[in-house]
Amino acid sequence: MFLWTFFLGAQSAVSQSATEKPQSAASGSPSQASPEVNHPTSVQTVPSKGPSTTVASAAFVATPDPFGEAKVLFRKGHFDAALQKYQELLQGQPKSPDAYAGMIRVCLKMKNVQQAYETATKGLEVAGAAPVRVALGEVYFRQGKIHEAEQEWVNVINSGHQEARAYLGLARVRWAISMYKVGRAMIEKAHELDTTDPDIQKLWVGRLSRAEHIKYLEDYLAGETNDDADTISSTRHYLEYLKALDKQPKRNCHLVGNATATETELVRLLRDAVHIRGYGLSVAVNETAIGHWYIRNSHQP
Repeated sequence: MFLWTFFLGAQSAVSQSATEKPQSAASGSPSQASPEVNHPTSVQTVPSKGPSTTVASAAFVATPDPFGEAKVLFRKGHFDAALQKYQELLQGQPKSPDAYAGMIRVCLKMKNVQQAYETATKGLEVAGAAPVRVALGEVYFRQGKIHEAEQEWVNVINSGHQEARAYLGLARVRWAISMYKVGRAMIEKAHELDTTDPDIQKLWVGRLSRAEHIKYLEDYLAGETNDDADTISSTRHYLEYLKALDKQPKRNCHLVGNATATETELVRLLRDAVHIRGYGLSVAVNETAIGHWYIRNSHQP
């Protein structure tokens, strides 16, 4: 009887201590603290206000990004504010190549090519880094110095700097001389390096389907851009052209006959009564002669 009473008393004591542990833990008394408060479920009991919460919130405060702010102002067309922001950056970081490159592009958008060139020259003296040289290439390209611009961009890439706008510049050069395949490869590389640059995007979207291209232009025109009025008007006209083209039925070119080879006489084209300028083909539509198709004589100047 005594043993049974002792067992019941011990069991009651264990049950009581087990039920008292959460209360002592919640009370926060150091003398009655239990290791169980470190269990993951105890995270739910942390008060919503307190020093720990304040520290966690401070960790998520966005770090100021003055370069990002200047870039946003530039891309939205606020050129004066962007230029002022870059100038403020140079006051704190006099040798910042990104600040000089940003100022150069702002000047080009403001159609002040001379100031852009002077800024690039000063930037090379202070911080002749890759971003400044890429921007200088853009100044050369704007001045019509295509060879000089191309050389700047090639030198930057060959030096190991993967500058997206250097590939953008080379794409423009290649397209200017009808090297479309190489130009497409250059713009693909530029887009791979920077998918947020609007200038790169506008050239890269040419690879999209017509419906995707239309959607892109609609979104682009609906937002803020740094394009001038003429560029915006031209983009709107191109968008309307794409929409009209999309409504038309597909027209595929095909041969009207099964001939795989034929022979025809070449027509002599005279420069004067004596000298031959070259040879050509007689061209007719619906049996009506409309002229000659000139085949240039490679031996003639």
